[in-house]
Amino acid sequence: MQIPENPDTLGAICRKILFGFLLYFEVLKLPKSLGKVAGTAVDELDIKDAAFRASSSVYTQTISPALIKADEEAKQAIADMKKIMRLKVSHQWNAIWGEAGFATQTTKTPATMEGRRRLLEELAKFLAKHPNWESTEPEVSATILASRAKSLQEAMAADEAHDRSHKIVVEERAVAGAQVRARLRSLINELEIVLSPDDARWADFGLESPAEERARKPARQRKSESNAEAKATGKYEITIRKAETAKSRAEKIRVRADKALVNANLLRAEAEKAMAIADLLFAKANEIAPAGVTLPIRSQSPRATQPSVPARTSEDSVELVG
Repeated sequence: MQIPENPDTLGAICRKILFGFLLYFEVLKLPKSLGKVAGTAVDELDIKDAAFRASSSVYTQTISPALIKADEEAKQAIADMKKIMRLKVSHQWNAIWGEAGFATQTTKTPATMEGRRRLLEELAKFLAKHPNWESTEPEVSATILASRAKSLQEAMAADEAHDRSHKIVVEERAVAGAQVRARLRSLINELEIVLSPDDARWADFGLESPAEERARKPARQRKSESNAEAKATGKYEITIRKAETAKSRAEKIRVRADKALVNANLLRAEAEKAMAIADLLFAKANEIAPAGVTLPIRSQSPRATQPSVPARTSEDSVELVG
C-alpha cells in the first residue's frame, strides 16, 4: 500500500486511520501505543507544516515583492544613467563608460542582481565626481543611484536570510513527515495482520482494502508482479537444488573415504598376521638347524617401521564443499 509524500495528504490519511483505530482497537485488540505515537507524530507534523506555510506566506507577500520592486527600480536607474551617458559621450563603450562603472567593455546592463547593485554604486561614485552630469529629466543623481543600490542590497539580504530560515523549516517539516509515514506504515502493517484482504472494515480506516487495490491494478501490472514473484521463487528453488546437490556429493565422498579407511585397516591387520607367522618360522628354523649353525634373526621387525593408519572414530569429521 502506497503512502503519499504530501504532508496535507499524510495528515488526512493518518487521522482517518486513527479514527478507525479508536473504533476498533478493543475489538481487534490493536496496541494502544501505536495510536498514541501516531497521534503525536501527526500533531508535530501540523506544527511544522504551519511554520512552513507561515514562512512561505512571508516570502510571497513581503520578501519577494520587495525584492522585485528594488530590482525594477535599480534597472530603471541604470537605464536612465545610460541615456545620459549616450547623450554626453557616445552610444559605444569607451574609457568614460569604463570610468563610470561599465568595466567589462560593454554598455549592457548586468544580468544579475548583484551585478546591477555594484554598477549602481559605481555610477553613484561617478556622479559624485561629476555633479554636472546629474539630470532632472530623467531624474538621475548620485543620491538617487546610491539609494537604489542600498534598497537592492537590503532586499537581497532579506531574501538570503529568509532562504536560510526557510530551508530549516522545510527540513523540519520533512523530518516530521517521515515520522508520520513511519507511524502510518506501522499502523497499516498491524491492520494487515488482523484484517483479511477483503475485510469491509478497511473502509472505516479510510483505506482501500488490499483486495480492492489489487483488483484496481491493470492486468499488465498484475502480470508483471506475478512474473517477478515467479522469478524470485525460481531463483530460490534453483538455490535449493544446488544446495541439495552439493550435500549429496559431500555424502558420497564421505562414504568413499570411510571405505578406503576400512580397507587400509584390513591390510594392516593382514600384514601384522604375516609378520607374526614369519617370526614363528624363524624361531622354528633355529630349533631344527644343525648344531653350531645359527640362522640370522631379523634385528628389527618391519612392523616397527611401517606407518600406522589411525582408526576412524566417531569424533572424526570431514567438511566438504561441493
